[in-house]
Amino acid sequence: MSRGPGGQLDAACRMAEFWEFYTRADGDPDHDEWVRWAEEIGEPSIDLPAPDGPWFLRVSFDLSDYTFRLVLASTSEDLGSAEVDPEWHDFAETEHEIAEDEPAHPHVLALRWEELTAVVERMRAAPDLQQVPAGLAMLLLARFVGQDEDEKDPARRAELAAELVALGAFTGADADRMAAELLPDPAAGHRWHHDSVRGWRLDTGRWCNSWRDGDHDFPFEEMAAFRSMLGLSA
Repeated sequence: MSRGPGGQLDAACRMAEFWEFYTRADGDPDHDEWVRWAEEIGEPSIDLPAPDGPWFLRVSFDLSDYTFRLVLASTSEDLGSAEVDPEWHDFAETEHEIAEDEPAHPHVLALRWEELTAVVERMRAAPDLQQVPAGLAMLLLARFVGQDEDEKDPARRAELAAELVALGAFTGADADRMAAELLPDPAAGHRWHHDSVRGWRLDTGRWCNSWRDGDHDFPFEEMAAFRSMLGLSA
């Protein structure tokens, strides 16, 4: 059972209609559809993984603003201390918005696939702490993954399709179609680069695809710390 604010979202994600809405597979939803899903899921903010370490990702459903956001967040609490209540509560946090999916100027691509899978593995190692199941986290975060031709792998879509089937939201070809909506093929020219100062940055050739391109105010130092927490090289 999903905990905290993830309970309503977990239930909604078992419906195919939610993923059509989340990916905007049928075009941008109308106002009534945004209102419907705001009532259905309660506009939650979901922490992935649960903040049992210094860094985590937060997916926010700002549906009254027609937007999904991805934030890199940190907490100053010592979450390993005996005094910390394991139930959900407010921590002293710092947030860095790293992606925004909104109709006019979407800056969606912010993650590498290895970062997504490292988050999911951390969640699977401590399932009782999480707000949503690890498989659902994989699907939610896939929307924010940028790929390039060098690292594109059909197995990734197959993994997403399998998670959609496990949720009961889709079967067969419909699951494959939605996996492609969640993780589309890279556009021509999309390329990941690594340098010693900023780490990984995504060159898309367009201003409104990604803030992780080196031309925007992206928190590269904080992302390196997050990657280190996940056991990834900077």
